[in-house]
Amino acid sequence: MSIVVGEVIAVSGVRISLRIFEDSSQETIFYDGVKYRGVSLREHVSIQRGFIDIVCLVEGEYLDERRVDADVEQTLYVRKVDVRPIGYIVGDKFLEGVKFMPMIRDKASLLSEPALLHKSGVGWADVYAQRLERWLC
Repeated sequence: MSIVVGEVIAVSGVRISLRIFEDSSQETIFYDGVKYRGVSLREHVSIQRGFIDIVCLVEGEYLDERRVDADVEQTLYVRKVDVRPIGYIVGDKFLEGVKFMPMIRDKASLLSEPALLHKSGVGWADVYAQRLERWLC
């Protein structure tokens, strides 16, 4: 299960800009017993490109001002982040390097903490064993 938090709005070289949805600004999200870290600096997000998940690192964040109506002085702010791809996931295997790039309007989603541990070299069995130890203690 992945939690969609935004979409790709620009790709320039290896720099990708994402528009983050308004309801995706929490620091930590728990969904179905799994902990997800929110979108912030130095966190990881994945962008789904077909059957491949492109893993990216958040490097910058800013607000973009958008005027809705010139007559009404209402201003909306759109949260945008800049990310850099660091690898990709095919099946259950993480591979480092930039081999795939997303296209405009591809969906960005959060990576769960077990997926982040798996990316760093800890196997899935180890992750669930650690989780079981925490529940029993």
